[in-house]
Amino acid sequence: MKTTVKKIAAIAAAMVLILSLAACGNTSDKPESGSTPDAFPSFTATDMSGNKVTEQTFKEHSVTVLNIWFTGCAGCVEEMPNLEKISEKLKEKDGQMVGLCLDAADEETKKQALKILNNKGVSYTNLAVDSSSDAQKYLDSITAFPTTLLVDRNGNIIGDAVVGSIDTQKQIDAFMKRVNDIVAKDGGQK
Repeated sequence: MKTTVKKIAAIAAAMVLILSLAACGNTSDKPESGSTPDAFPSFTATDMSGNKVTEQTFKEHSVTVLNIWFTGCAGCVEEMPNLEKISEKLKEKDGQMVGLCLDAADEETKKQALKILNNKGVSYTNLAVDSSSDAQKYLDSITAFPTTLLVDRNGNIIGDAVVGSIDTQKQIDAFMKRVNDIVAKDGGQK
């Protein structure tokens, strides 16, 4: 009887571990937290150099890719070189990549985030959102990481969130098709 209970407990623990790993690295079309809002909520944030940034940053580009991550997420960190490549392609298309590091509010974690960004060769902007911003409630509702959103010049979230790492060429190509569609629809308006 004791060995049966131990086996069941071990199997249950293994299932929980497998499911949690799958959620961190899985890519799907829909966010785990439910439907994506129509517009990204207003926010104030600080970039890793201490500069203030708001949702006005969206107006400067046809498309903004928002990658939501935290320092303890292995899938988030591992996809960064691919996001850097996407960031370079975005610059050619009037787009920008912005990382939102959820746990970079305190100085110690911000140092850890900067170390990760430097180690992964990330040059795109990364932000720590002010906890009093309207966006914080939305960010708190996200339950799977990384989560990546496409936001147009008007702050509208276009399509479903990508949940999980963007780590294959097929995923990158599909993602860039979505970016190209947004840029084409925008027509370079400013």
